[in-house]
Amino acid sequence: MARKKAIRKHHDPIKRAGNQALAAAGKYLISWCMGEKEPTFFNLKGKRVMPPEDHVKIQAMTCALPWSSMCLVMCRDQLGNNYLQSLDISSKEPYTYTQLAATLNEQHQRLLDNANPMHVIGVGWISSANGKTVEDETAYSIMEELGGWELKAKWQTNP
Repeated sequence: MARKKAIRKHHDPIKRAGNQALAAAGKYLISWCMGEKEPTFFNLKGKRVMPPEDHVKIQAMTCALPWSSMCLVMCRDQLGNNYLQSLDISSKEPYTYTQLAATLNEQHQRLLDNANPMHVIGVGWISSANGKTVEDETAYSIMEELGGWELKAKWQTNP
């Protein structure tokens, strides 16, 4: 008696959603800055903040992707010069956004603890869902566009 051949799925919907999310993620960086309610998508092509399509946002937040993140502490010295302290974190394995959040929070707190408390203006982060690293100049301009440099350092509020 011959065994019945198993039916093979030609179109795996989970794999397809992951591939679509990875392709869409190449167009965006996800960023957050102190004072913002929720993360903002930054369009690399237009170099400006813009809301993505709903399906891109859902896929980026729910699919497992190879994230690369930059934790940022924005600082200003007594001469009025703005500078960033940053830490790059890359995952070799694909993770969902929520799985990665706990590790990022821990590393971000460590970076904040090592910063000069009199210079700290605020904190932020930038993540790439396709594993691309972010240049410091790009990070600076994103934080500027999100209003991160408008806050005051401790030395400016307590002279």
